[in-house]
Amino acid sequence: MSPLRIYLFGVPRFERDDTPLHIPRRKAVALLAYLAATSQPHSRDALATMFWPEHDQTRARANLRRELSRTKSALGEDPFDIQGEQVALNRAQEWWLDIAEFQANLEAAQEGLLKGSG
Repeated sequence: MSPLRIYLFGVPRFERDDTPLHIPRRKAVALLAYLAATSQPHSRDALATMFWPEHDQTRARANLRRELSRTKSALGEDPFDIQGEQVALNRAQEWWLDIAEFQANLEAAQEGLLKGSG
């Protein structure tokens, strides 16, 4: 399967093989965007509290499980790496993020400017 493409500049969108993937719930979109943008594992408790602060921890964690499952179904494969209490995007599967590409290009341009000024 081709890499998942995640666009976070503007309205968040997700594509695979140039085909838009529909993720119907805003919290699922926000969760996927957050995991992609931070590119690191987060505890289930932290994610549950961040996305469902109005609920007690038990209900918030149940909501997190449900959103992870819905997102997996919407994407057609499991984009997550869940290790016990830690959740991250699965680095074993290929995915591309527009803000990471932008950051890499910005750093390359800045490095080129620094080399040119010396």
